[in-house]
Amino acid sequence: EYWIDETQGPALVENLSLVLKNEGFPVLYDDEDMECLWHKHIYEPTIAGENKYFEEGWYVPEYTLNQLEMIAGELEKFATEIKEKMRKEDGENIPLKDIHLVEILQGYATTVRGVIEKKM
Repeated sequence: EYWIDETQGPALVENLSLVLKNEGFPVLYDDEDMECLWHKHIYEPTIAGENKYFEEGWYVPEYTLNQLEMIAGELEKFATEIKEKMRKEDGENIPLKDIHLVEILQGYATTVRGVIEKKM
């Protein structure tokens, strides 16, 4: 996911901190510390957990190709529905959250399509 990506993860933490600051919540880290915050509290624990499961031989569930196709299709369908709604509201103020939601849905769909390609 994007949270553990070395490029996108720190950017997500920074964006989240801006949202929290804008809503009036105190943020105790400086902008320069966001990458360290991400690395220590998100990346390292996630990787450690994944390594633990791998070392212990945990069962890792996987989706079938049909399930992956369905998931990707539904994500793309939902993103398209939102985009069509945004086109109908052209000229009005489109909430930024709708634009971000479309980007997130398309990103997940692209990720799932990548998994499908690797399995084929």
